[in-house]
Amino acid sequence: MTVDGIDTGAFDFGTHAATAMERYRFVRPDYENLAAVTKRLLAEMLTVSGIRAHSIEAQAKSLESFAKKAGKPIRVIYFTRTLTPP
Repeated sequence: MTVDGIDTGAFDFGTHAATAMERYRFVRPDYENLAAVTKRLLAEMLTVSGIRAHSIEAQAKSLESFAKKAGKPIRVIYFTRTLTPP
């Protein structure tokens, strides 16, 4: 099977998306809390540093958006680089 030009083999993206969404539904409140705490800490650090920010936004990904992303294959590009000692 090919999706957006990517060979997906026998992987069932629909089942994966449903399973991933159910798992994400369980932990999403943690991500919402993390987003709120991160936003608050960033705002406090900017204030203490004397840096003014117009706005700071933070949110956890919605269940629908997460399921949509989990149901799509990604193109992975591997880069290899040989490091030679100086």
